[in-house]
Amino acid sequence: MEPTSRVVLDSSVILAFYNEIDHFHLESLQVAEKLGQVTSIIHPYVIQEVSTLLTYRLGVGAARRHRVDSDCY
Repeated sequence: MEPTSRVVLDSSVILAFYNEIDHFHLESLQVAEKLGQVTSIIHPYVIQEVSTLLTYRLGVGAARRHRVDSDCY
C-alpha cells in the first residue's frame, strides 16, 4: 500500500484482532501491521459497536484494552 492510501475499517477486522480464537485473527494481525502505512478511518459507531461486542464476547478486560487502544485512532 502506498503511504497516502486510506482505508475504512469495519468492526469485523477489529473484533478478530482482539479475539485470539476468531477464525480471522491471524489475518487481522497482518492487516494491523499494514495499517501503520495508511490512514485508517473508523466511524465512531464502529468503535462503540466493537466495545459492546468485546464486552459481551470476551469480557470487560478486552473492552478496556480496546478503549485504551482506540485513543490512538
